[in-house]
Parts: sequence; structure tokens; C-alpha cells
Amino acid sequence: MAISLLEKINKIKEAMSKIKFKKSGYNKFKGYKYMELKDFQPQLNNCCFKHEIAYNFDFANGRALIYAVNLENRDEIQEMEAPFVFERGTDKKGNPDNTKWMQDVAAGMTYFKRQLLLNFFDIMEDDVVDHDENKTRRNNNGNNNGNPVKPVNPVKASKQSKPKKFVALDTIIKELEANDENVNKFNILLRAKEKGLNDEIIARIENTLLERGIE
Repeated sequence: MAISLLEKINKIKEAMSKIKFKKSGYNKFKGYKYMELKDFQPQLNNCCFKHEIAYNFDFANGRALIYAVNLENRDEIQEMEAPFVFERGTDKKGNPDNTKWMQDVAAGMTYFKRQLLLNFFDIMEDDVVDHDENKTRRNNNGNNNGNPVKPVNPVKASKQSKPKKFVALDTIIKELEANDENVNKFNILLRAKEKGLNDEIIARIENTLLERGIE
């Protein structure tokens, strides 16, 4: 009896959950490693080949789509999609900047391939969660050596915390804007996601851009 596509996908999810993947990517802002395509896609391809599944991507009509086909019954197809739209910007002279646009699209395709595969096959990354939990635990209980955290003067902290956060955020935005003749909110936020910044920081970046009139 032929195995259904959903059963095959579940078997692949189970197999992938038992693999300890190497993490080649590094997020210098948050200080954690993450998986790039090359770290997990070869093992995923082997699992799909074993279970007679083929998958592919489609980037058209404003969407990024992944679909998987049961090679034993090609009428069985599963899909997942996400919005995928890139505005064509202009250079300093107001002419269409096709080179920059193609670079952004290529980077976006790589990013969405990674995200679609991770979500479609439930390949979990725990470093982001672990990093945040460990940071919270250290802030609540002590430093890295297990020693209690020294009390902080609340008046002194309130005077210092806001400028430090602003400088850090401004530095991030400047780096995201670097070498970009077509500075716009969409491209900056896309680069922020590619670097693995969390939703809170991305939201702060977006608010800052709006305050500066960058759309």
C-alpha cells in the first residue's frame, strides 16, 4: 500500500528532528549561531529522496512558494507560501537601478528558501530561544559565574539606558544602510531579517525609520 504524502512528510520531520545540525551562520548583534541552507539542505534532500518526495520553489505573482510532490502518486501535492514583493528602486540620477534590484531579489530568494524549508519540514532552531532565555536567567539570577548581580542605581540607570539603546540601534541602521544608494524602509527591514534580528529590534528599527521619514 502506497504511503500518503503527509505520512512521508511526517517521517521526514521525525528524521530531521534527530539530526544535530552544524550552524555556519552567526548573528553578531544577538551573539548566536544559526543554520544556513548548506547546513541542513543536503540531509533534507537525502531524506526526501529516501521517501520519494520531490520539492521545489516558485517565485512569481508576488509570492514565495514551496511545494512537495509524492513521487508515488503525483496528484498529491502540499504547498506553503509567503508574500514576496520587491520594489525596483532608482539610483542617484533617478534611473532604474536594475543591478541593485537583482541583488535584493537574489538575497530575498535565498532567505525565503531557508525559511520555507525550515517551516515546511518543522526543522527547529533553538539557539535564538536558548540565547534569550539564558540572557534573562543571567539578568534575574546573576552573571555568567553564578555570582549575584550588583544592585544598580535606578536613577543612574535611567539616565544611561536610553542613550545606549539609541546608539546601538543607530549603529545597526547605519550598517544596514551601508553601500545602498536606494535607501528605503523595505530594503533595510529585509536586511535586518536576513541578519536574524528579532522582531522587537526590527519593530524598533521600523519606528525609527518612520520618524526619520524613510519609507
